[in-house]
Amino acid sequence: MPCWPWNSRSNNGYQLVSTNENESSEVLDDSTMFTDEVIHSNPPSPCGCTCKFKGPSKCICVFVSVLVLCFMSGTSLFLGWYSWFGLPEQPVIDKSIDAFSIPNHEAYIKFDALSLAKQSPSTRHKRSVKEDSPNEELSRQKRCFLDVQTVPRWKMHLIYLAKGDDNLNMFTKERLELVHQVEKKIVSHPRFGQFCLKDKSVARSDPAISANSGCAPLNSLLTYFFPTRDSGGRIHYDGLGSHIDDIHSALRFAMNHDTFYYFVDEKINRTYPKSRLIRTEVLFGSPLRGFDCFRQMGEQSELFKQFEITYIDFLSKASTSKVQVLYGGNEIFDYEIDSTFWRDIKMAAYSLASIIFIMFILTSFSPWLTIWGIWSIILSFPLAFFLYRIVFNINALGILNGAAAFVIIGIGVDDVFVFINIFHQTGDACIPTVTHKIKHTVITAGKATFFTSFTTAAAFAANMASSIPAVYEFGLFMSLIVSCCWLSVIIIMPPTLYLWQVLFNNCENKCYFCCINGGSNDSEGDSSQTSSLSDADVPMIQIDEREHGIATFTTVENNDDPMLAIDPVFSPMIIQAPIKTTRHRFNIGRYIQAFLNRCIAPVITSQKGKWIIIGFHVCTLITAIGLITQLHPASQPPQLFHPDTNIQQLLDLKANFSIIDNLRCDKCSAMYSEAKTQPHTVDRGSSRTHDSHSRTPKPFPHPHHQPQLQPTSTPSPITHLYHHHHQTSPPTTTTTTTTTTTTHHPFKAQTRKPTTYHPFYRNLATTKRPSEKPHPVSGGFNSCKNNKCNDLKERPRLQLGTTVFVVFGIKGLQQTGKRSGHVINEKKGTVMYNEDLPRAFTTRGQDILKDLCRLCHLISNNRELVKNGSAQCIPSGLPSSLRQSIEAIKECRDLPHRAIVYNHQLPDHAVGGLTKYYKLKWLAFAFESTTSEGDAYFKAYEKYQAWDKFITHIKDHELSKNSPLRDIFQTSSFWKKVLMEVVAVYSAIYGLVLSLVICIIAVAIFTGHIFLLLIVVITIVCMICSVVGIFYLAGWEMGAIEAISLSILVGSSVDYCVHLVEGYILAGKYINLNGGLKNTELRRQRTKEALKHIGVAIISSAITTIIAAIPLTQTLIQPFSKFGDILLINTTVSILFTITLCATLLSAIAPAKFQASFKSTVKALILTCLSVGVILVTLFGISKTIHPIPGPNGNPLFP
Repeated sequence: MPCWPWNSRSNNGYQLVSTNENESSEVLDDSTMFTDEVIHSNPPSPCGCTCKFKGPSKCICVFVSVLVLCFMSGTSLFLGWYSWFGLPEQPVIDKSIDAFSIPNHEAYIKFDALSLAKQSPSTRHKRSVKEDSPNEELSRQKRCFLDVQTVPRWKMHLIYLAKGDDNLNMFTKERLELVHQVEKKIVSHPRFGQFCLKDKSVARSDPAISANSGCAPLNSLLTYFFPTRDSGGRIHYDGLGSHIDDIHSALRFAMNHDTFYYFVDEKINRTYPKSRLIRTEVLFGSPLRGFDCFRQMGEQSELFKQFEITYIDFLSKASTSKVQVLYGGNEIFDYEIDSTFWRDIKMAAYSLASIIFIMFILTSFSPWLTIWGIWSIILSFPLAFFLYRIVFNINALGILNGAAAFVIIGIGVDDVFVFINIFHQTGDACIPTVTHKIKHTVITAGKATFFTSFTTAAAFAANMASSIPAVYEFGLFMSLIVSCCWLSVIIIMPPTLYLWQVLFNNCENKCYFCCINGGSNDSEGDSSQTSSLSDADVPMIQIDEREHGIATFTTVENNDDPMLAIDPVFSPMIIQAPIKTTRHRFNIGRYIQAFLNRCIAPVITSQKGKWIIIGFHVCTLITAIGLITQLHPASQPPQLFHPDTNIQQLLDLKANFSIIDNLRCDKCSAMYSEAKTQPHTVDRGSSRTHDSHSRTPKPFPHPHHQPQLQPTSTPSPITHLYHHHHQTSPPTTTTTTTTTTTTHHPFKAQTRKPTTYHPFYRNLATTKRPSEKPHPVSGGFNSCKNNKCNDLKERPRLQLGTTVFVVFGIKGLQQTGKRSGHVINEKKGTVMYNEDLPRAFTTRGQDILKDLCRLCHLISNNRELVKNGSAQCIPSGLPSSLRQSIEAIKECRDLPHRAIVYNHQLPDHAVGGLTKYYKLKWLAFAFESTTSEGDAYFKAYEKYQAWDKFITHIKDHELSKNSPLRDIFQTSSFWKKVLMEVVAVYSAIYGLVLSLVICIIAVAIFTGHIFLLLIVVITIVCMICSVVGIFYLAGWEMGAIEAISLSILVGSSVDYCVHLVEGYILAGKYINLNGGLKNTELRRQRTKEALKHIGVAIISSAITTIIAAIPLTQTLIQPFSKFGDILLINTTVSILFTITLCATLLSAIAPAKFQASFKSTVKALILTCLSVGVILVTLFGISKTIHPIPGPNGNPLFP
């Protein structure tokens, strides 16, 4: 297009300079520029003509541009390196559920106070099933010195689930044989004998075990179904046989032992002999060969980890259409959590590759702009982490922070495209020099991106009000990274665009045409005479021709650089000089702009079309609100991983099958259950000494890869997930040497001086094993033939509910004033005891004991909250004098006690503490609640409130005002999980509202007009309602993961509509608002120009954000996956609503002649604050008169 480059600005307009080389320079002002003489005698020259200007030399500008790029890159990388490696304390990547805990919540403080009190040396309690008596500990020490691998140290869990048909019963021949094949393959691992638990006593009598390196049989029910026999005909229930017994008789024989219920689900009993699952435990022993018994445990654990994880490949493929095989263990959980986390983080690489490809297309195949655009976004990470680590002193990165990599790509690309798009538009304004173009781009794009970046950062910062550390840290990190991204882009992109214009554009053009022409360099026209910005570039704001063919022109009164220069010969029919046609690169922005101009703009600006669109969105909003009302709280505990993963299925089982954690019975298999009975023999003739049809397990695959993992020690293989923290120290390096065992898979053990054993034990250790070979038992063997099978045991009362402690004598925690910045290294504080209790116990101990016993009976008889027979009120281990005092009190007789299972007291027992004078210091009753850990957390929250209400009733009606027991409270570890989800949902809702309020205030400041603010608010509210309505259509429930994911909703949706509104305001500077046009026509013109100005940039940004979100939806960690789903849905809805609803509202109700000013900004801010105040007063009135409104932490918003 023809242009007249500007030379300087006068008070009345622009002074233009003729560039005809045959004539002297002549200044044209407003009085002469539109005369026919000028128009016909001085035809316009095309853009790319030589403009007369003065400025810094090109070399200096290039040098400064390169210097800025290098300085920004080096500074950012150095700050990031220093933040990660330069400080004494390394950052921690926290992948645990503890990051979502609420350390300041009352329920957490109470449980932490009880936990710390339990660690006091004065604590007295009953011995748990997981603890060893002194005799057992002495026996363990003797076995340790006796030989290697005789002390149980590690455990691998296997759970087999029936599936595939209506008969979900594991006690079928097909399923039991499949389980048997899996377990035989486990013990056939070439290195199994080097880690297994060895039991000399059973190895001496059982030939099959002796032949299996003396390894103890698996702790499994299959020991009843696959026995072996020795040469004397004696039956050994070791599970190593080749044939399955008669299932009915073997099952009845197993049910004659109460240990049978240790391996099955909670529904099976003597009248319903079916179980959906069977579980097996594989025990491994220490010390390993070459190690001491009580030292080098970390090194032994490291070696065992490397061995155990070699089972993962086999076990992950062991499931069939009939049986699902789940596997777990501390080391396996460590490995799977780490590998899952880093696998999902690597998905960001696929996202980045997709973004680079899309940006390469959207930048007209410019490698320079693509690389530096992506690099400017990447540089925001080290800058943000420096502020996060140094300024805010937070040492840990939570699991949600990993999602920031995906979210910021979409937000950052938006800023990059705005800079590129506005720089391209300067070509249509015919700004004469590159430096002027850069200046114009920085001012225009800088303001636009600052506006949206500030609003987005403020929306994310609203999540810092959450009491959940993970959400707080995510909000802080996202607000920092959005701010740093804007800073990085505004510093990186101007020199990048300058260098591209003066150095790389022509080169890229030649390469492009060379590629599309099959290697030919011939192109039409001289590239040196071609404008750097082709006619395919997105046009700037242009003024439509009026009816008479002459454009309306207005000058700019302020000192801002004009958005465009008006061609004095705007009408095509007046142009005299022909324009040389040149070839230009493909630009997808040209097609996006054409789509907006031809398809979107005519519809949204037409009188009929805009009201149809508004009506459609009103119907959509009503429908979305209706769907939101159908959205219910989560009906199950939150899932941290994909439902089909091994980890998540084990966690789901744990929530509904608490015996996995609450009981331990290492010798519950048939081998040990039958050890005290008489030997069982069969006729040799009835057994085949050789089975030609028996299936031999395939050899175990070679463990090619053994990942190096850090040693950890956790109390439970399943609850380990809730206490898992990433280890940052490098693995211990050990010197190894091969053992003397000859095998295809040599095991390397650490070289050290052999352990010296006591001669007595050494002689026992070298006892020879029997040389006889085991023989299989015939198929269909009747286990009840020589055994009693009529004494079927009743199912013991195993704990299925959660344990609630009722505590006396503890006031709470005295927390330190200084916060460490994260829960994983947070010091909980010190316990505050009620000093009145021990003093009162000295003077009137009998009365206090009576009150305690009376309260124990009262609470245990509450059938709504407590299961029958589950109470335990008085801990064992009390001094004899105190125990005698309790027994002498009438109210303390017949106190409820916990049941005994497998000769062990059930865990979660009563506990208490004594002073040094043996006076009662504090006490905690233990009750099994009617609430199961598998219940929905919102349903369990009702039980939590019922417990609190019951304890309040006890304080008010059962205890006197001066009683030292009035500090009574109830607590449970399960309440922490329940409160985590409840508070997460409430916090997310309030965070969403607070984000919206902050966004409203920010938009009010930047727009300065209440109607423009109203348009943004309506658009965002419609977006949010539609997105949440899609939750219901997708089958989601409002749980903790979904609620936390809502934190990105406002922050990631506000950009597009705010950009469009900013374009509408900008268009008012370049349109003659006082030219006699009607307001309807002015709104239509301004809306069209806003779409031209910013439409391509926001659509390009939306495309890249959607591409970035797709890999995130494929992750296995549910917070990542939900973030990806919500980001994908929200971006799609946001861009559709922006170019339809927001643009339509602008053309319908936006102020036609409004131009932003300081006065209008103050007015809009005052009105906004008044509106927010009215809303708060209304909520306060509703909360006090109608119904209390819950606050972010679950408590009333207005107490």
